[in-house]
Amino acid sequence: MCVLFARTARGPNPLVTRLAAEVVALRLPATHHLNLHRFFQGATWLWAGIFLTLTTSLAVLMVTEPAGLFLMLSTVLTAALVVAGAGASTLWFLSALRKLGLTVATQRREISGCSWQAVATSAEDATMEDGFISGSRMPNGLPRLRGPAGLVAAH
Repeated sequence: MCVLFARTARGPNPLVTRLAAEVVALRLPATHHLNLHRFFQGATWLWAGIFLTLTTSLAVLMVTEPAGLFLMLSTVLTAALVVAGAGASTLWFLSALRKLGLTVATQRREISGCSWQAVATSAEDATMEDGFISGSRMPNGLPRLRGPAGLVAAH
């Protein structure tokens, strides 16, 4: 996975940007912010480093420790690195937004028995309109419905 993250880090669409859009339905502002793009490139490099560290550590543990201890240590190490990476990424993201004068705006609205949530990175992107576009499927197999303001259905 470290190679996958590293391959996309320098390009126009870093993997962390795509994950933010798909996993947490984060929409970027309509105007391009070079510094925000740099954050996503840096965060992609951070995760490439985390996965490289994890891979190296697990390889060393596998060779040097008995199976029972390896399983316990690998679980703890994986959880610790993922939590530390997620925390660092979140704090770094909020810091980058603050420096750019952007905010994460969320708003909930009831429409036809569904709860819709808008996620945007600037206040002007948080407007909601009627009319919805079918999107991809969520991990549970249900269709993901999106509206023009990045609305994601939560039944």
